[in-house]
Amino acid sequence: MADGKFLSIANAAGAIGGAVVGGLGVMFALGDTSPKSLSGMASSLDRIAENLEKIQDIDPSSAGEAADVLKRADQISRKVVEKAAGLELPNVDGVLLTDDGVAIPAGETKTIVMGNGDRVSMSYLDRTTKGYSMTINGQEGLFPIGAHIHTSEDGACFVEFLRTEDHFSKVVVRAVCE
Repeated sequence: MADGKFLSIANAAGAIGGAVVGGLGVMFALGDTSPKSLSGMASSLDRIAENLEKIQDIDPSSAGEAADVLKRADQISRKVVEKAAGLELPNVDGVLLTDDGVAIPAGETKTIVMGNGDRVSMSYLDRTTKGYSMTINGQEGLFPIGAHIHTSEDGACFVEFLRTEDHFSKVVVRAVCE
């Protein structure tokens, strides 16, 4: 993710991590431990989530194990993101970005989760003589092409307004982490 390349992580990462946080200390009966298709992997994760629902709470002595499970879930999420770069995932409140960016049609909203965890919700409203009217995380503003329309609090990531498409009916943005 260096050299200005960035893949924002869709909420799939949060969904996997959220499924794993439920508990530890149970043997997961996965059946096939090396599924070779996405549906097989999803099925294995579903079985893990079902087993986690049966556990009460994580006790303090299992905190290290809980951290290991979260790290592994994050690794799975990142690999899925790398393989699915450029796809818009159905039923996921987020977009996986390539360096080409993502198009936001007028009147629509797209939400991304950047590498540092910041969520950025963007809506393209209209084109004016002074710039392009957009709402970024609920704040409306006018932006010229090339502007950084959102910068993370830690300054490590930003969303850049790249261009318009289809006679100004869409704007294209790209998330970058340095």
